[in-house]
Amino acid sequence: MQARGLEIRHCRDYGPHKKYFPYLNEILPEEPDCTLVTADDDVYYPPSWLAELLAAHRPGEVTAFRERIRSDGPYRTWPMCTTTEASESVFATGVSGVAYPPELLGALRDRGDVFAQVCPRADDYWLHYAAVSTGIPIRQVRDVAAYFWPIVLVASRGLWDGSGTANDAIAVRTRQTWQNFRNRPDAQ
Repeated sequence: MQARGLEIRHCRDYGPHKKYFPYLNEILPEEPDCTLVTADDDVYYPPSWLAELLAAHRPGEVTAFRERIRSDGPYRTWPMCTTTEASESVFATGVSGVAYPPELLGALRDRGDVFAQVCPRADDYWLHYAAVSTGIPIRQVRDVAAYFWPIVLVASRGLWDGSGTANDAIAVRTRQTWQNFRNRPDAQ
């Protein structure tokens, strides 16, 4: 893949945040108007994946293939998204790929690595509440959430702890952190 243009850069291990955080400091300053696309490395993506994601992406919005509708209930009760309408209640799960607009990337860069204390293993929450707090809506590519096959030998357990409560505690912490940022723009 490197022969076809893939560039691999080594970086500090930020857990799931390493798919976007190093970009914010290394590439974003040189290319501030670019959309960032992330993908998990433990999924088989179809050949048309990137073209379809970018075709659905609109400026000033987060766009993803697999999303849930966020509610006040526990994460395990959030239904899968069934619309392509953009909304702050749409919660992108990065497993199937996400496109992030430049406006969001700047806000993330400005907050540094605070995620390491708030949600070190939960990049989806950090990215979602960053978008919501900066007024950036989230849109799903299709009316039905996409499911791409996992690479079984690589795929690891997510935040599911048996009861499903790890996600809920992380959501509260992350939402509160971004609300504090919004209320005190200089807070880090």
